[in-house]
Amino acid sequence: MQSHKSNFLYKGFKFNKNIELTNKGVAFMLTPLSENEIIYQEMVESEHELEFVVNESLRYLDDWIATNTNEHERVFAKLTHWN
Repeated sequence: MQSHKSNFLYKGFKFNKNIELTNKGVAFMLTPLSENEIIYQEMVESEHELEFVVNESLRYLDDWIATNTNEHERVFAKLTHWN
C-alpha cells in the first residue's frame, strides 16, 4: 500500500494531511499539526467524489479554525502569512 503524510498551511495555520491507498479506495484524513484530533476523514472511492471531498474538507478546516482559535490568533496568522 502507498501512503503520503505531509503538513500544509491553510489560512496561516498548519495541519497534517494523511493519504493512504487501500483496497477500498483512498483514505484521506486531516488533523491539527500538534494534536491527535481528526478534523476530517473520508474514504474516496472515485474521482467523481474529489470535488465534494475537497470542498467539504475546507469547510471542516474553517470550522476548526473558528472553534479552536481566538481572534488574535487568526489576525496574527493572517498577517504573518500575508504575501
